[in-house]
Amino acid sequence: MLVVEVADDLDTSHLFPDEDYVAQSMAHYTQSPVIDFHNGVCANLEDFQEHWTASLENMGTVAYRGAIVPDMITRVAVLDPTKMDRSLLWSMLDPSITPLNHMVRGAFYRGFVAWVFGEEDELPHLKEARTSVERFGNKMYEKAVETYTALSAERVGITIKSLA
Repeated sequence: MLVVEVADDLDTSHLFPDEDYVAQSMAHYTQSPVIDFHNGVCANLEDFQEHWTASLENMGTVAYRGAIVPDMITRVAVLDPTKMDRSLLWSMLDPSITPLNHMVRGAFYRGFVAWVFGEEDELPHLKEARTSVERFGNKMYEKAVETYTALSAERVGITIKSLA
């Protein structure tokens, strides 16, 4: 698996909102099914280009129309699933890319990416486990704190390549 970091000085005229963000927003405001909007949004995405910042802020995703040339890639993280702890792999498998999920889990995913790139010392899983111990005092969560403390330090199965 690969996590790719792209330079933050991209030409914004090539950035577009995620079509699901636009369709879900339209559906929400009209109280209509998303399917009523999705195909039309896809066919006319250029009409919604100005909403790319809202898409990034509210869903964590944007589209880039054009080639991402190698000079635009600043770093990559290579994740070897055969070496990584399964609980870390499972935490990356959330199929729900929606504004609500971004609101609830966005900080977790940003924290996980920051940890992958070595910008954070602790996994976001550890913060969640500590919060659960504080709230519930359950022994299962105490074990999770131990596990994620060790995994935070080990960083097994991750190779970072700087390209900038």
